[in-house]
Amino acid sequence: MDPNQIEAWKEFIPESTLELLLNPVAKGVGYTVAGLFYAVFGKIAKYGAAKNSEIDDLINKTAKKIKEIPENKQTNANNGIMLKGFEDSRYVLNDGLMREYFSNLISKAANKDYSDKITPYFSTVLGNLSVADALFLQNFREGKRLIPAIAIAKIRFVDTHDSVSFSDYMQDIILEYNDDSKPTLKEHSEQIDTLESLGILRRSYGISNESEKDDLSKMEQLVDSMDLKQKLNGKFNINLNSANNHIFITKHQYDNYKFIPGSLELTNLGKSFARIVLL
Repeated sequence: MDPNQIEAWKEFIPESTLELLLNPVAKGVGYTVAGLFYAVFGKIAKYGAAKNSEIDDLINKTAKKIKEIPENKQTNANNGIMLKGFEDSRYVLNDGLMREYFSNLISKAANKDYSDKITPYFSTVLGNLSVADALFLQNFREGKRLIPAIAIAKIRFVDTHDSVSFSDYMQDIILEYNDDSKPTLKEHSEQIDTLESLGILRRSYGISNESEKDDLSKMEQLVDSMDLKQKLNGKFNINLNSANNHIFITKHQYDNYKFIPGSLELTNLGKSFARIVLL
């Protein structure tokens, strides 16, 4: 290793982080990671294209995780994935959760236990997620445990006199809890659309898993408490305002609603991806 290169790193990478990367245990992989990081972020930092604190946080998180990898488990076999991870992370550096996800990806690429379970596509997926998408993924994690599926539902307005007429009022709703642990319903179609298009999630309506029955029961009770049937009854133009600020306008005289349960599952690809970036 060129001593001049190490001196250049010292001017760019915080000394405490460099010590983590170049410690005797992590030294081999540490040199590689430091070099890749410098190659991607050197000019970005120099010209102020990103905040130094955010750049420092990414490499510090990564270095700490690499230090925890036993020496006999470390590998440089996935240098290309690590490089792509640093490159793709440039666009979401301003969010702490995204920095956490990318540091998980990059550090696990340096771990032999994950060498056959990680692909460049995982970095592509992360690079295409919004902050809202990243937060939504947290629904599939409980501590260090992966949750393979969660309950979803939609509310459909129907006409009891016309079996072919219906319209979905709320779609892709899940059960969430306020700070006071009070359950609420919230739509997440945008996040689910993105994650489904990337092959991470799969939604299905009309079916559910045994593990989702309790949440679906709570969701149905919340829907019933909205008293939608009474609001629909006898009205030709409907303007419904809910706690979520939904407005529904139709010229059809719907007179009832249906609660349609469903399941939102991680695909096999999604499970592999989630084990890398979430856990």
